[in-house]
Order: sequence, then structure tokens, then C-alpha cells
Amino acid sequence: MNLFQSLLLAFLARFFLILYSIHHDAHSVLKYTDIDYRVFTDAAYFLLHPQNLPQNATERSFSFGDPYQRATYRYTPLLALLLTTNHLIHNSFGKFIFASCDLIIGYLIYKLLIKNVPVTDQKKRSKILWMVNLVWLWNPMIANISTRGSAESVLGVLVIGCLAAAETGRWNLAAIVLGVAVHFKIYPFIYASSLLSRIKREDDLRKGRREENGLFARFFCWRQVWFGIVSLTTFATLNGFMYSIWGYPFISHTYLYHLTRLDHRHNFSSYFYPIYLSFTKTLKLQTRGGKSTAA
Repeated sequence: MNLFQSLLLAFLARFFLILYSIHHDAHSVLKYTDIDYRVFTDAAYFLLHPQNLPQNATERSFSFGDPYQRATYRYTPLLALLLTTNHLIHNSFGKFIFASCDLIIGYLIYKLLIKNVPVTDQKKRSKILWMVNLVWLWNPMIANISTRGSAESVLGVLVIGCLAAAETGRWNLAAIVLGVAVHFKIYPFIYASSLLSRIKREDDLRKGRREENGLFARFFCWRQVWFGIVSLTTFATLNGFMYSIWGYPFISHTYLYHLTRLDHRHNFSSYFYPIYLSFTKTLKLQTRGGKSTAA
């Protein structure tokens, strides 16, 4: 079996799951499609149909609507823009986009793993392909997540794409992709430390391992600084563009909201774990109290 066949089977599995989701949702009260997919789709509708313009937005020639008119939409407008295909093509087209991202991730993972494997070592390459098939491409949980309408695979492409660019020495591209990923969802910024460490290591190896003069030269190098500038510029440019169109609601819903939300079931909240623990403890105490009262 080769990579094309693996990708084809993975695509067919996801294709049939998406067809099944259409049938299931039409005949069952318990939906196959994730509720977030409806939120994305509704936000895309508001994006395509301008109504009340967001306050504090600058004067502009763009005719975009406001995706934040959809309650509980807490994402970048880029996601709503991507899901406009649900209204322009088909309501389930977004699922095909997410499923395609799954396949791209699998492809990138395979290419990363065989990077240092000789072409002549087909046995090892075949083992790696089967591992990628079982862990990702043919994993039913992965297929279920994307075909239910979760957008996590889009972020996955950005993160793995950043890694792939770094592994091939395209550091400017890696910095740009990281900036886009952090704009899409803030948490990929944690990978910056690993990337900066790799840049420093490459710089040391290229110059030879010698004692550097000065504190800055010992722990940092100018290539790291440039990587940070490119990545931050990408992030700031995207945010500035979004702010120029949607104003403060973009900042509030996309970023600030996640610092204050108290939903214990949502790990975007900075209070997720302590609230989860206290909620569980309270529930246990209530359960014990109910048992003792009944007795």
C-alpha cells in the first residue's frame, strides 16, 4: 500500500461519514453534527449578510457583516469566512474542508517521519505509513471529530505545517504560519519556545561550539530575533486587519472573553481546572448529603 491509497481510503471513510451525518441529522433528535458547526455556519451567514455594523469599527469599503451577531461565536472571523462555503455551496461543505485538513495533516506527518529515511529502505517507509494510517488517517476518532464539524483540524494543519517548514529550514515560512496559528487560536504560542531553541541550536552548530561573549550571545541569536519579528508582524497584521473591520467586538470575543469565562466544561477558560475541581467536590458533597438524608 502506498501513500495515495492510504489517503484515498481515509477520504472515502470521511466522505461516507459526512453523507451519514446528513441522513442522521435529518431523522434523529440527537444530532451527529457538533453544535459548534451550527455556530460557525450561523456566523458565516451574518458575515455574508451585513446588518448592524459593529461599534468602534473604522469606516471601510468592505461589505462584510458581523459574525459576532451570532451568540457564542468566540473565534476569529477567518473561520466564519472559511465557512461561507456552507451557504455558497452546501451546508456540509465545511465538513469536507475540515476532513481535507485531516488528510493534509496525515500527509505532513508521513513526510516528516520519512525525512531521514532513505528511499531504498522501503520496509521502514512502509512501517511508518502503517503507523500514520493507524494513528491518524484511519483513526475513527479523528475522522469522527472532523466530520462532526470540529474546526480543530484547520489549526492542526497550521501547527504541523509550521513544524514541517521548520524541519526543512524554511524559517520565514514557519514564522508566518505560527503567527497565523496564534491568530486562529492563541495557545499555539507555546510552541515558539521549542522553535526558538531549535534556531539557536542550528546557529551554534553552524558557527561551531565555542564560548560566546556576552549574555545575549550565549542564550540568543539574531535569527531568533528575526523569527520573532516575522511571527509577531504576521499576528499583529492579521489582528489589525480584523480590528479595522469588526472593531472591539473582535478583540473581546476572540481573545478577552476566554480570560473571564467561567464555564468549567470549556478548557479555554483560564479557570478551567480549579472550577472543575471545586465543582466535582461540591457534587460529591451533595451526593453524600442526599444519601445521608435519605437514610
